[in-house]
Amino acid sequence: MNLKSKRGQATIFVIIGLVILITAFTIFFAQKAAVQKPVEKQAEKQPQFAGQAELKNYVDICLQSAVLQGLEIMRQQSGYIDIPPDSSILEAEGSKMPYWLTPDKVAIPSLDFMEKELENYVAKELKLCTNDFKDFRNQGFKVNYSNIKTNADMEKAVVVNVELPIILEKEGIKFEEKNFVYTVPIDMQLIQKTASDLAALEDFHAYLEEHAKNLISLYSGVEQNRLPPFSQSTTNFDCSFVSWDKQDVKSRLKNILQLNMPNLKVEGTRFTQPQSNQQFKAVYDSFVYDLFNEEFPNLKVDFIYKNDWEFLDYDIIPNNGNLLTPDKVVGTNIPMLPQICVFKYPFKYTMQYPVLVEITDLDSAKIDPAANAYYESKGFTFQFPMVAYLCGNQNRQCNTGNLPVVDVTSFAVANITLLPETLFCNQEQRISNEMTIRTFDSLNTNALANVDVNYYCGSYQNDCFIGRTDSNGILKTRFPLCINGQIYFTKDSYSVLSQNLSTYELPESEFAYFLEPKNNLKVEARKIDIRSLVENYFENKALSIENSVVDLANGEKVTIVSDTGLFYIYPDPADRPLQIGTGNHGFDLQLTAENASLLGFLSIDSFVSNENLKKSKVAFYVFEDDSVDSILRADGNLEAELLYSCQKNADNSCNFGNCSLADIDGTNIQDFRNDSETCKEAFNVTIAKEQYQDLVRPIFS
Repeated sequence: MNLKSKRGQATIFVIIGLVILITAFTIFFAQKAAVQKPVEKQAEKQPQFAGQAELKNYVDICLQSAVLQGLEIMRQQSGYIDIPPDSSILEAEGSKMPYWLTPDKVAIPSLDFMEKELENYVAKELKLCTNDFKDFRNQGFKVNYSNIKTNADMEKAVVVNVELPIILEKEGIKFEEKNFVYTVPIDMQLIQKTASDLAALEDFHAYLEEHAKNLISLYSGVEQNRLPPFSQSTTNFDCSFVSWDKQDVKSRLKNILQLNMPNLKVEGTRFTQPQSNQQFKAVYDSFVYDLFNEEFPNLKVDFIYKNDWEFLDYDIIPNNGNLLTPDKVVGTNIPMLPQICVFKYPFKYTMQYPVLVEITDLDSAKIDPAANAYYESKGFTFQFPMVAYLCGNQNRQCNTGNLPVVDVTSFAVANITLLPETLFCNQEQRISNEMTIRTFDSLNTNALANVDVNYYCGSYQNDCFIGRTDSNGILKTRFPLCINGQIYFTKDSYSVLSQNLSTYELPESEFAYFLEPKNNLKVEARKIDIRSLVENYFENKALSIENSVVDLANGEKVTIVSDTGLFYIYPDPADRPLQIGTGNHGFDLQLTAENASLLGFLSIDSFVSNENLKKSKVAFYVFEDDSVDSILRADGNLEAELLYSCQKNADNSCNFGNCSLADIDGTNIQDFRNDSETCKEAFNVTIAKEQYQDLVRPIFS
């Protein structure tokens, strides 16, 4: 055999060996690449050898994973992949998110910074993923490669270019790959600019704080179940007033923020408002802020607060420790009239709390990190937190100074003279003999703990917080000296008790006081299937909710608000009771799903009597209206169109005496018509609010 034939035979064996090797690589890499692969822009150079294609595919898979995972981390961590160690962060939903805006710092990652973050992450992950190309080395390839260089461009799409010179050599065959590129259709340029603008606009215009003050104004009033007002006054002859527990107010504030923060919207972006009556529509309209000069119809901006996110700072002044009480002015200079008590409620709120902003570009791709893939035009959601900050009712700034106790001009018409400050309430002035105060529940005569004890002597300047009874309902203390003073007691869920007490020359004494409890009502809320209600009314010619009432589904909530200041969310995690006074109440109830979308509502007036408050439970009803065209109208009337499908007789004629309901909808758009060919019969039904309102009022039992 000559040398030429030997060389030819050897060449055949080399080719067969390479074919087997390439086949094995093809199977291996095909399995590794079995993910949904998006459209991507690859390097311009085309592979010359099959092995070269496998090398390129090998690196492309690692690059795809690194880019998608990096963008997902950046999405969840406010534009950061590596969080700076000195960052203030919000931890929520398993993510750590550095604040972009706090009271004393603005830290907005630029687009260049985010590009560098992604470049560094891709370089690091690509090195780990390729693993020194051991898969190729184990197959006998000699591998030489240089350092990884990455370049990320975030514009209308995210494009990551990688320069990684790789030379593979085996059995005389040598090939090289150098450039790799991966593209994801996510408009990070638009998303980052929108997020930056929102943070900057908050820093300059404080729209979060304006929203918070609007909510406080909306939910405040001189009533126990409302928030303390910014500025309000009341006048009476019995000197009764309202006080609040500061921690209860905090809990109420957190619930209000959780409920209403998602209703803050940005004009020109895509959003939907909750369906409501005209009164509430005006409120929701006031929550829409015109922040941008252009429209972004495919951008959604959502603001989120969760009531388990703790306030970073919280205080309300003036206060007596944890008790919030008004300033009192007593007028005695008006002839022929009894003493007048004027109470000023000038409360100033200081609070810092996190707000999470979510920006969704509906035209961008959604990343599925588990599948290592993306889905075009499914929406990319970027999130970042800011700290909203009120200080003494001021937006994002805190000018310290003495809080004015009263407004002089408010009382000039009443001929009331303001008194100078006194030392009466100072601790050093408590020089009476020791008193033992015992407090009890007037109904069961049990000792009553945590009752605030106050003492009043002659003027609002001499109105002192003395102390609080202990777990046994006892307070041992000394008082300032006063003749014909008043001792009064306050406790949440109890009526204020006030009695005369002269401490001047009073020997060491013990007193018992009995406070009258307010009635605590257990709350229940159920929903009325409005479609079932209309169907039963039409078929039975009688109106009843008996067969249309159902329990709430998991995740559903009912928000109960009244024009008298009531605010309650059912179910309440702590199962707290409801306190409600007698008189006329205008209730507005909203049924929402777990994702806060509105499922139905009900507005109803109801009179609450003393007999009602002797009961132990109150049950509320709310309509559930899942019709495409709402059956419940803004005026409270129910208007529906019903479509019935009827059987056919033997002669193929319609038997309109044997029909069953096929569909039901509102009447805003006519959907159904009589059709003799298909034996369909349509009816319009109207139920006036006056017809059903007695059936859906709260029931006390």
